[in-house]
Amino acid sequence: MNSAIFLSPFGVRIDNQCIALDDPECLARLSESECVVIAETWIHRQVRVADETNTWPALGTDERVFGRGGGRYVLTASLDPQIDSFVSIGFLANLQFVVPEADWMLRSEFAAIGQWRSEGLNWLAARVDGQIVATECWHGISDDAARIAAFQFRNQITESVVRLEDIYPSRVSAGAPC
Repeated sequence: MNSAIFLSPFGVRIDNQCIALDDPECLARLSESECVVIAETWIHRQVRVADETNTWPALGTDERVFGRGGGRYVLTASLDPQIDSFVSIGFLANLQFVVPEADWMLRSEFAAIGQWRSEGLNWLAARVDGQIVATECWHGISDDAARIAAFQFRNQITESVVRLEDIYPSRVSAGAPC
């Protein structure tokens, strides 16, 4: 993953090694990393019209404004509060570079929709005006045509889905080799 560490509910993945979140080495390794990729399962996203009041309570919130079809919208992304019991949000805020998984996966793609497999889940991410505006995950068959078509319809994206390289296709428990 190009000198990035992957932080998921199952542990921290570093150089084909999994470290448990409660292992003291976890925070030390996160501190040393150039980039920490946060598993999409710990990211919450919401899109609202730009002039609406934000009533969504969230921790570690980041907001971005983008345009679509002549309208202005605000994308709010936040961390799931459960992450704070493993790795404090304050600690993550002080790291050099922290990025959500979907943003990381589509970082060098120009696609509007990307698909990959991570931690035993299939993922779709929709991007509008450079911002990830929606994600969806599921177990089972990765090429579920009906699910993909419904995701494209809901997000009003007609472009084809780009299949991305999987991060960690299977769940691996801490201490086991990735």
